[in-house]
Amino acid sequence: NYQHYFILCISPVLVPAAYVLMQLSGRITRSVFRFATVILLCAASLPLLPLYRDNYAPRYPSAYTKARDYLLSETVSDQPILVWGSRSAIYVMSERYAPTAYFNERPLYLFPGEIRGAQWEELLNDLQNDPPQVIIYTHDSALPFIEETSSGCEISAGADYTVPVYKYFCENYRYETTINSGFRDAWEVYRRR
Repeated sequence: NYQHYFILCISPVLVPAAYVLMQLSGRITRSVFRFATVILLCAASLPLLPLYRDNYAPRYPSAYTKARDYLLSETVSDQPILVWGSRSAIYVMSERYAPTAYFNERPLYLFPGEIRGAQWEELLNDLQNDPPQVIIYTHDSALPFIEETSSGCEISAGADYTVPVYKYFCENYRYETTINSGFRDAWEVYRRR
């Protein structure tokens, strides 16, 4: 989602175009000059229109809203859920709670030198003591990829101390549905077996 950086391309295109228009300004009338400038700006903006349409057009409801709606209709409010990733707003929106202090697991991945096996062990103990009804897997870039197979699920490579948590995940949860299917922010829902 860094398409807005393409806006920076407009200036390098406009500088030579402005030079050409300035050279022509002595030969054309002021109204023609203004019209040519407007046409040039519009033409320079045309390549950006699909980016705005595809990436910034409102999509109602959003993945967050769909996740909230799913959780409100498919879970019990006094039992925990786990949003696997850094989308912690879903807890507030759905009025649900996480079974662990690691309600945002992303720091467990981003700081492996500081947060090691003890924290992963604590996370696993929390999940075993108060298992979440569902886990919403949000595909954060820091998270290993989870692939659903006929025998359960498989996890892409991760550090050794993460294996017990993912093993617990794969053994105790099954794929149920995808929220916001067809979009970049499609999230899988795994329900406790």
